[in-house]
Amino acid sequence: MFKTMFISMACIMAAVTVCAAPKISFSQDTKEATMAAYLGAMAYEDCDLMWQLMDPAVVKVAIAGSGSEEAAKKEFWKGVSSQINPQIVQKLKEVYNNNDLKQQAVAGLMQQYGHWLVKVNGKWYLNIFNEKK
Repeated sequence: MFKTMFISMACIMAAVTVCAAPKISFSQDTKEATMAAYLGAMAYEDCDLMWQLMDPAVVKVAIAGSGSEEAAKKEFWKGVSSQINPQIVQKLKEVYNNNDLKQQAVAGLMQQYGHWLVKVNGKWYLNIFNEKK
């Protein structure tokens, strides 16, 4: 079940089209906390949180290429929104709201996508363009 969910998470990679979502309390102090925030951003389709979790270098390039932050966000979401799967998002909410399942999911995400994590100025961010080593 978790393997399928992790693959689906990569596919939807915050495929969020609705920005009005519950605001998730998050920390970027550790890799695990950042990955838990990523899980929450996907579960609650929180565009703003996902954008905040992205590597500042990636955000900077996206803004430069699009002309503004608003345009960069719109382009980013457009690129992934066609892959959203409401059934997976519902399962992610269930996982995120159950501490035991959330810990398991974060551990699985760390194993599968830990290479996405980069530390910048003492905080952990996601760089989905980092290749697995």
